[in-house]
Amino acid sequence: MKIVLVAQNSSYTHTNAAVRILKKCLCEKHDVKIIETTVNDRGGVLSLTEKLYAEKADMYAFSVYIWNRYQQFEAAGVLKKLLPGSLMLFGGPEVSFEGRDFFEKYPFADYLIKGEGEVAICDAADGKYSPKTIIDGGIFDGFGNSTEPYFSDGNDDAFCDGKLIYYESSRGCPYNCSYCLSSVKKRGEKLRFKPADVVKKEIAVILSHNVRTIKFVDRTFNADKERAKELFSYFIQLSEKYMENGKYKGPALHFEICAALLDDACVEILSIAPKGLFQFEIGVQTITPQTLLAIGRNDDTQKILANVRKLREKTNITVHLDLICGLPLDTYGGIASSFDAIYGLCDCIQVGILKILPGTKMIEDSEKYGIKYLDNPPYTVLESSTASFDDLRKLSDVGECAEKFCKKDNPWYSSIKYMVSLCISPFGFFEKLCFYLENFGAMPPVKIYSALYAYAKEEMKLNTEQLYALSEYVRYDYLLSQQGSLPAEFHRIYNESETTMLSDIKHKLIHSFPKGKCPYFIPATEIHLFGFDASNAYVIDRKNRISKKIKL
Repeated sequence: MKIVLVAQNSSYTHTNAAVRILKKCLCEKHDVKIIETTVNDRGGVLSLTEKLYAEKADMYAFSVYIWNRYQQFEAAGVLKKLLPGSLMLFGGPEVSFEGRDFFEKYPFADYLIKGEGEVAICDAADGKYSPKTIIDGGIFDGFGNSTEPYFSDGNDDAFCDGKLIYYESSRGCPYNCSYCLSSVKKRGEKLRFKPADVVKKEIAVILSHNVRTIKFVDRTFNADKERAKELFSYFIQLSEKYMENGKYKGPALHFEICAALLDDACVEILSIAPKGLFQFEIGVQTITPQTLLAIGRNDDTQKILANVRKLREKTNITVHLDLICGLPLDTYGGIASSFDAIYGLCDCIQVGILKILPGTKMIEDSEKYGIKYLDNPPYTVLESSTASFDDLRKLSDVGECAEKFCKKDNPWYSSIKYMVSLCISPFGFFEKLCFYLENFGAMPPVKIYSALYAYAKEEMKLNTEQLYALSEYVRYDYLLSQQGSLPAEFHRIYNESETTMLSDIKHKLIHSFPKGKCPYFIPATEIHLFGFDASNAYVIDRKNRISKKIKL
């Protein structure tokens, strides 16, 4: 049988692990091909349908997620009209909780797989089920012995080049958060792990290719604390192969972890990881006690924050912290307090609005907590008994603003950090900044420097000394992030002695490196003084966005 596995990713830089796992299961007995696109591809559904139609396959299997549901179903419907003899099979988290009316809603569908698909799709391909069947994939007992789906057949090198790929080292979740699909447990389901030695070998293979990021899809990577320590230690050891001039040049490894499970021994292991190797995503969600109780989260919030603080102080790990707005019993003020509690502990704060996913306990709880939400993907909460529609829209806007300006690699990082340091509430700062910037409409990045200064002057009412310090931070950020000339209000004219000193520093610096070994792009390298630091001069390579202090 000729089978086409259909994947639509949310971004060009992403890949789909599910279709590759299924291909490995099917390819011994069937002719299998992957068609992988994105939801933003030019031509939309017709372009996707054209690619699928050209294959004239016996079966098309669609990997359905919240972001691609509409296009997947529309393409399948068109394809069924053109190829009525071809079978249409659907699986994935977005359809795992459909009922018997699935085939009434989508008459072009032939099979629906609920649960894990490795065995189920093989049975469907082998003709063990008649059309219009819901197949219960149940729990795949062979997960612990499965192998990674990338690069094993030599066909993925070009497609995965420079991209984010997903890797699964465990299945299941030890927690029961009522809003999460992972909390919906099947009979007999338990947390399952690949052996650590298998994970080590597979990650070594993936690291040897030109991928940008390896994202572990494990719901809680450190659920087994000792296994996590063993793997972290190995990944750090493996990273030595990818060090150049003291910097890690390999792919980043991204994990979702539970900060409450971290202990001092794990933090000590992580403390020697090179910068750029690890990214941790940690779901704080809220610090409101009654909300945590309502959603089934029993973690100690203070312990989580204390352990995140240890990561911040003792490691080079990039830490993302997540908050969710619209949870039961949480309020606008509750989210503001949660934001203030985690600000400064991470490299990025992600503020999202709750989605009421089909199949979760939150569906049952929504009426209890007065939660109204979109009936169709992405199922976003509109309001609750404690947060109005206006509240959630404002929180969404403030969250986008904060995420834009909180990231450590944003072009205004030092300026924002200084401005927030002058405020009692970080959330209050971003709330006011968000609505202030709305008055300017869409702005190119180079205009935002002046807008930030104007905001500080008009809304924050900074004194002369503070405004001068901010102007120096803005000048630093601009020189480090932009190529053009500084806005006039941030110019600094050096006197003759300063000019001579800076010229001497640059000359000595450049000639201190062996011939051909200078790490800076000389034509774009400048030496500057800044009012916020009287002890150092700053080397700034404006082309490569590199900054280094030189003690005066």
